[in-house]
Amino acid sequence: MSFNSGTAYPETINHYLGISETSYTWTVPAINATTCRIKIQVLDTIGNVICEDGSNNNFSIHSITLTFPNGGESFQGGSSQIIKWRTTIGQNFSHYRLLMSYNSDTTYADTIAHYVASSETLYNWQVPIINCNTVRIKVQILDDTNSVISQDNSNTNFAIDAEPPGLFSLVLPLNNGWTNATPRFIWQRAYDNFSMYNYELSISMPDETLLISTQDTINPIIPVGSVWQAKTSHANWSSREQHSSVVFDNKIWIIGG
Repeated sequence: MSFNSGTAYPETINHYLGISETSYTWTVPAINATTCRIKIQVLDTIGNVICEDGSNNNFSIHSITLTFPNGGESFQGGSSQIIKWRTTIGQNFSHYRLLMSYNSDTTYADTIAHYVASSETLYNWQVPIINCNTVRIKVQILDDTNSVISQDNSNTNFAIDAEPPGLFSLVLPLNNGWTNATPRFIWQRAYDNFSMYNYELSISMPDETLLISTQDTINPIIPVGSVWQAKTSHANWSSREQHSSVVFDNKIWIIGG
């Protein structure tokens, strides 16, 4: 491959192709170049060139990189997210197109945006209200004929969850019961589509300190006058269930549930 109009061919795309082959699937390098050419050579058994032919004219390669979401993220269905990308192509193209896959990059059946101006590198995306953990996004550069010049997609899957985590079941302290000032908080795990939530135990103490834990078992020392809440949470979703208590004479009277 040449990057200088055929003056030199420093890059070898493939060292060996079988004599029965007449085509080759090429992974285009992520570069920005306008004077590219390709040459194909026929070699004998000892590596001597028998004949060769190259591109008659230059062609261009331009790259684009999707930077967010690029895989591993978790989004709330119905939330707003910013799709981000960068490109080396400059302004010599028509527009961008954004697509979405629900099956790990196998197909991109959903079009997020048919036309995004060539000057943009961000897009305010309204996340669909779905439950899926094999989602990917693709960004494409298109010319005036809607032909794809370059494209890139999320490297790995990300998740969309439209349902908040379910209610959890508090085991200890017992509701409407008594316990001491060092209670053991235990709760059963709540159902969630992709286990994207966490538990949050917050204890407001009389000295205005706040203890927050995401463990599902904790043994805090709670002084008289403390109030506690336990909840499941994810992103900016609201609490699903809360319990509160007040300490009297080194005992906690559970009043929530």
